[in-house]
Amino acid sequence: MLEERLLKCLTPLHYAVRRSVTGRVGGKHSSRRKGLSQDFSEHRAYLPGDDYRYIDWNLYGRLDRLYVKVFSREEDYPVYVLVDLSRSMGVGQKLRFAQQLAAALGYVALKDQNRLGVYPFSQQLGLERSWPPRSGWKQTLALFGYLQTLELERETDFNRALSQFAKLNVHRGLVVVLSDMFAEGGYERGLVALRSAGFSVTVLQLLAESDLIPRLNNEVWLTSAERGSQRRRLGGPQAAQGYVAAVGRYVERLQAFCQRHEIEQLCLSAALPLEQVILERLRGGILR
Repeated sequence: MLEERLLKCLTPLHYAVRRSVTGRVGGKHSSRRKGLSQDFSEHRAYLPGDDYRYIDWNLYGRLDRLYVKVFSREEDYPVYVLVDLSRSMGVGQKLRFAQQLAAALGYVALKDQNRLGVYPFSQQLGLERSWPPRSGWKQTLALFGYLQTLELERETDFNRALSQFAKLNVHRGLVVVLSDMFAEGGYERGLVALRSAGFSVTVLQLLAESDLIPRLNNEVWLTSAERGSQRRRLGGPQAAQGYVAAVGRYVERLQAFCQRHEIEQLCLSAALPLEQVILERLRGGILR
């Protein structure tokens, strides 16, 4: 599903963790917690209740004050990828791009021994066809095979699907939403539900070339990709300019909303090579 050249580019990358999370020992997320790790971090003054096994008696002999050793240990950082299967994702091969992007993000998580879960959604969260959280690079081929089975469904109820995920009994971590974000019912309540539940959230808005620059030289009808209903008749250069401006305003509103709620958001062209998107847009942000 991913070319060997791209896998080599992904191998040195890791998730950039911006919030502390609770997880299991074994992943590549470095968490400063006192414990039985071999990676010494620093000393700090002894506090009542500290485990006496971590007192540095050599330092006590020199300073006549109690200090404990603080270690850093690597912990599991759960990553959950939510893939939009609504019909609008079929425009311009956006679903295919989302599948490949999910494969790349999943590969980075699995190679670092972090748990990865993949959850498709449309009108609701597709729990019965999800890829439950699991870890280990040996799961990579199974992940790639699973992603290739995803198919377009019906229109999106974004708020309902994301609110359902927010209620799942899973460890808190990073939720990555892969979607064109074209939801007639809005997206605000769903994203707020994820943040309120304690997840870090990244929205990767995937847009096709025709979403951004439509060809409206002749008179055409705008048709809902999800419902199939015709909405408005447009035509000519002025109509094209108006459409582009409307899409621009929609993207700006999404960006402003995400910024207010501490959600990372990127608008990505599904027409670009996946390697370029990862190295030029995701590296330095969600990945490092």
